[in-house]
Amino acid sequence: MDLLTARPRVRHDREGIALLVVLLLTMVVAAIAAGAALIGANSFLINEYDQKISLLETVADAGLELGRARLNANPGLFPVDSGFAVLEADAAVQDAEGAVIPGVTRSVYAGPLGGGPGEYGSFGTVIAIAEDADGVRTVRRQDLVQSSFAAYAYFTDYEADNIAFGNNDQLQGPVHSNSNIKIRDTGATFHGPVSTAGIFEGAQYATFLDDTVSAVTPILMPSFGQFSRLKDRATPGNMVFTPAAGGTASQSTMRIEFIARNVDADPALEGFIRVYESSRPEWVSGHIWSGYPNYSTSFANTRNCGHYEDDGRFNFVSPTVDSANHHRHQVLDVPGARCFLGGSPEIWNGTFKATDPWGEWRSYPGSVHPNLVGQPDGAYLFPLDRDMNPGFRGVIFVDGKVVVSGTVRSRLTLAATGSIIIGDDITYATDPGAGTCEDILGLFSGAQIIIADNTLNAPRLIPDGKAYRSYDDTRDEHIHASLLALDQIAAENWSSGSTSAEPCEGTAWGRGCLYITGGLIQQTRGPVLSTYGHGYQKRYTHDTCAYTAPPPYFPTTGHFSKSRYYEVDPTGFDVAAFFRALN
Repeated sequence: MDLLTARPRVRHDREGIALLVVLLLTMVVAAIAAGAALIGANSFLINEYDQKISLLETVADAGLELGRARLNANPGLFPVDSGFAVLEADAAVQDAEGAVIPGVTRSVYAGPLGGGPGEYGSFGTVIAIAEDADGVRTVRRQDLVQSSFAAYAYFTDYEADNIAFGNNDQLQGPVHSNSNIKIRDTGATFHGPVSTAGIFEGAQYATFLDDTVSAVTPILMPSFGQFSRLKDRATPGNMVFTPAAGGTASQSTMRIEFIARNVDADPALEGFIRVYESSRPEWVSGHIWSGYPNYSTSFANTRNCGHYEDDGRFNFVSPTVDSANHHRHQVLDVPGARCFLGGSPEIWNGTFKATDPWGEWRSYPGSVHPNLVGQPDGAYLFPLDRDMNPGFRGVIFVDGKVVVSGTVRSRLTLAATGSIIIGDDITYATDPGAGTCEDILGLFSGAQIIIADNTLNAPRLIPDGKAYRSYDDTRDEHIHASLLALDQIAAENWSSGSTSAEPCEGTAWGRGCLYITGGLIQQTRGPVLSTYGHGYQKRYTHDTCAYTAPPPYFPTTGHFSKSRYYEVDPTGFDVAAFFRALN
């Protein structure tokens, strides 16, 4: 055969290869179909699980709100110091239409956060656990904070029938009463939110510049039992005091004077208190002396008052005779006539006397800071900071009545089981209008907070009885503090005395203006003026620092507001162990 003309032989046996390809393609398609089916099944399961989780999350979140609502409706449910309360246990859950959700249960727990009430208030946590029949569960946590009573500009548990807002009262900040709120036809303006557990009477006479709400759940006043906790806070800083008995409701044998002084190299002031004690409560509180031997009750017999001589010496009233430079009419009827609280250095020509004929200043029982050594009153200054007083916890505790006055340089709460008596101005070293919140004071009384009708706060008739005159450095009274009384806040003898001796901002009035920057919280509203011009004209301003930095350990309302919210890993979650770890 001619190799050049030879042809290749064509084969016709490839049907087997085609079959193999078809089989392979069939397998691929089947695998793809199976994968698609598996993906579809997984997607269904995922969607079903997501729906379960979404439902359980909704149930748990609703449980958090339910728990907070129950605590606010019944504060007694909340454990104050430790442990936790069971608000729901494996309870059936209903949907929005009231039908029970099959297989779903919920448990809700609440307990304190941080071991009980702290410096800035009382904090708690609500835990909600939602679970279905398959063991799938969700855990959610809502932290809570109880608002401080200091956040209120005005709060009363009971409003007497004969007391109402009027005379163009201007109220800044939140206002609340567990009683009806009444407004007279002379009008009042409310610049903040107003709430009442009752109703508004005379609302047509009021100007409301924020939200109003009536028929709310009453907010309980603090209990007297809170004083024991405050005493515990005060003890480490040597800030527990027990006055001797004596005097009227507006007098005490002890007074506390706040002092702001620079005792180191930096320009900032440091805060202190001095504590004065005497067996003569009139002397301590600056009232007219009564029952002095051989004399009837008279302004001319008080030893708290006198006048400054040309050489700067202070001559107080003679207790026995009308002698040269001590004649009672002369001493009390000259331009430089002044009155001071008992023990004040001004009475002794500006010299600090640790002991005087009628009382003494208490010495500080702790270690005197080196910066105070050598100062005339250094051993009698109780420091209000942890640098000079490491045990100070922001609380002063008085088991009884006490007179207070002075300049506050600190953040603290003064709690007294008896009345707190305002003997003279109480002001912050830093202007509260600056908004820096450096200083704040809470006054918490188990009885009344009384603005004394003494020789400093109110004008007196000079001894000849012909005219009133003022014996303080200012005609007005200034109080920087959040005031809380389990009875009432009132001016002593509010319906008597002068009606024109001390004008308030140009308006003829008896005792001038009463400027309060802070808040007034009381069981029953006490009076400070009469419509005839007696007492004080009210000039109240709310201290907004109380929202974010209230006085330390000041009582809280028991009403919980929401704080932080958390999603909690449900794996191995144990509620008892959780609350133990929190506290």
